[in-house]
Amino acid sequence: MRTLALLCLILPSLVLADTVVDKYVDQKVDHFASDSKTFKQHIQILKGDDVPMDAPIMFFLGGEFGQDASILQGRQAQYSFGRKMIFVQADHRGYGSYSDDADQTIPLYVTTDQAVEDFHYTIQYLRAQGFTGPIILTGYSYSGGLVVKMISKYPGDATVAIASSPLLHGVLSFDGHDRVIQTWPNGLHDRMAQRIADLQPAAYGDQNYIDRLFLQTALIGVAQYKKFAGFIGKFAAMNAMSTPDFIKALRIADHQNAGDLMALWSNGQMQETLSLDEAKSGLYHSHFWLWQQCNEVGYFYSSNGPTKIFPESDSDLLAICQKRFGRTPTLTNNYRLLLPGLKTHTIIMKALLDAWDPVGDDESEAAPNVEVITVADGQHGPDRDSLDVAKQMMDAAFNQIDCADRLKRQ
Repeated sequence: MRTLALLCLILPSLVLADTVVDKYVDQKVDHFASDSKTFKQHIQILKGDDVPMDAPIMFFLGGEFGQDASILQGRQAQYSFGRKMIFVQADHRGYGSYSDDADQTIPLYVTTDQAVEDFHYTIQYLRAQGFTGPIILTGYSYSGGLVVKMISKYPGDATVAIASSPLLHGVLSFDGHDRVIQTWPNGLHDRMAQRIADLQPAAYGDQNYIDRLFLQTALIGVAQYKKFAGFIGKFAAMNAMSTPDFIKALRIADHQNAGDLMALWSNGQMQETLSLDEAKSGLYHSHFWLWQQCNEVGYFYSSNGPTKIFPESDSDLLAICQKRFGRTPTLTNNYRLLLPGLKTHTIIMKALLDAWDPVGDDESEAAPNVEVITVADGQHGPDRDSLDVAKQMMDAAFNQIDCADRLKRQ
């Protein structure tokens, strides 16, 4: 699935030789209805032949980019550090696993509550299959927030939890990415804001709208991920171009350096109808993410300064949600309020250069079971960019596993 390109760029190229096993778990479409239909949730398990069934399990909650075997192998390479471990990842509904509804345009079944129940049931499935080791429940970004939500409801599901750059504040919009772009050299922020102004659309969905969304998507990715930092130099080199020529050059750079990910993500958000076959192609994860933004979580991008990369007002954003889905977000995802009551030790990876920092962690000082690892020069999901940071995180997780094991033996 081409939407995986972003994660493939972020995770290390080193992979280990162990085979990834695909499994499918029957999940209720609606976990809160006794007569619900079911769907097949795709999970993947990576376990070496010499790894015992009681080895620690690093269980990754799927998110809005989907995942495949190479992702799980990259995670094994990034996080094992010679330890005998089992690695598991489970699709988030809507991003690799789907209901059998022929029309996926308004995917009512894709909600945070339902996703948490899927992941909880998958852990029960693993236990029934004989995997008895301690679980390290792990999630990044949006899924990092789901880790907090899940471990709050089901503290017995894991020995330790990791939420890397989690989204914890329920907000309609925030200006974190604009703030990061303001730090770029050569006046790039104001030049990009001028290009956004040049692309003022006359109507929703016209060519200017499409090009503006593509440019905004590219800027979001570069502001967010360290692996895309090379684009900043490309932007500077193209600074003198007219906006139409710049957009053409950016599409070429996206193709050559990011596997068309930026175009793919922005195009998916323009998809006004979606069939099941289209959903299964993996090309429209951003359609499901826009649904989640409009239905529940918000997290749209905004600008508060005089020159704006994201000029859309909150009323503009709500109008898009009404047009596309007939919804406005409930913003019930204030997971930061759950931190003080967590019973499971939870490690939060906090990066000081993270564009998502405004919706990240700021409540942990009042949370006795939360441990924050701060990475001064890190960006979104800093443990994915640095083996040193990954080792610090895993050492902290295994300290908790060792502590739990000692308590169990007393």
